Amino acid sequence: MNLEETAEVIRVDAEQGIAEAQYCLGLMYLEGTGYEENPQKAAHWFRKAADQGHADAQHNLGVMYSKGLGVERSPRKAAEYYRKAAEQGNVYSLHNLAVMYEEGDGVEHDRQKAGEFFRVLFDGLLEAAEGGNVVVQNNLGMMYLTGSGVAKDCGEAAKWLGRAADQGSGEAQNNLGLMYLKGDGVPQDFKKAAGYFSSGAEQGRADCMNHLALMHINGTGVEPDLEKGLTLIGKAAELGDMNAQYNLGAIYYNGELVGQDLEKAARWLGEAEQQGHENAALLLSVMRFNNRSNKNKE
Repeated sequence: MNLEETAEVIRVDAEQGIAEAQYCLGLMYLEGTGYEENPQKAAHWFRKAADQGHADAQHNLGVMYSKGLGVERSPRKAAEYYRKAAEQGNVYSLHNLAVMYEEGDGVEHDRQKAGEFFRVLFDGLLEAAEGGNVVVQNNLGMMYLTGSGVAKDCGEAAKWLGRAADQGSGEAQNNLGLMYLKGDGVPQDFKKAAGYFSSGAEQGRADCMNHLALMHINGTGVEPDLEKGLTLIGKAAELGDMNAQYNLGAIYYNGELVGQDLEKAARWLGEAEQQGHENAALLLSVMRFNNRSNKNKE
């Protein structure tokens, strides 16, 4: 059978209530294979299969609710489906559920429960990481780095973050770059840090752009290049990185690297403040106080 014929057989089986066919039909709509890509229809068929206890469908539906893909975003519903799948041994759902308890996203913040999930999850995570799952490799590395659910081990953290970074994970490249930048559990190495940040920046990671920008501005681990640094930090700020927005605002406020521009400073500090950046809020308060003082003197 060709793809169209196979898709039709799966659709017929799905409509007859076969859970595996419903799951496969959901995948086809999600990926645009055999049918035109349609996240809403994907969610519909995943839900049909999930209601029959199909663990992978439950996991996929959890992901869709978590991202708001084809459904209205609902961390609470995402947690419900992750929990159902995790109870059937789906390690990816167990991992996502543990992260949600760690962050208090969709569930009550509960580090103890997160730790319990992480411990149960560990063997499954290790298997998935050794199998090459980039997301799990990064998360396992961060578990070792922070001691979340496992004993803190910076060597293991660097190993797993390195494997994920080598596979092109921008998040892992940023995390590993920070380890080398700060000498956090590894020998401080600015050149390695810059290399990882550069790789992440090439993938559009705003956080990597911000870190790399500061290294170029300060000549840390790379040749000093003010123009490149300002370009990178500007891109990162435009992409919404609040640290880059704060740094760019501070640069315009201080007027040492570029001509002072209080209007641009206020714009970028305001953007960062709206995202909760405390130092941006503090510097804006200073600017407002100075502005009032100058007006009173006139």
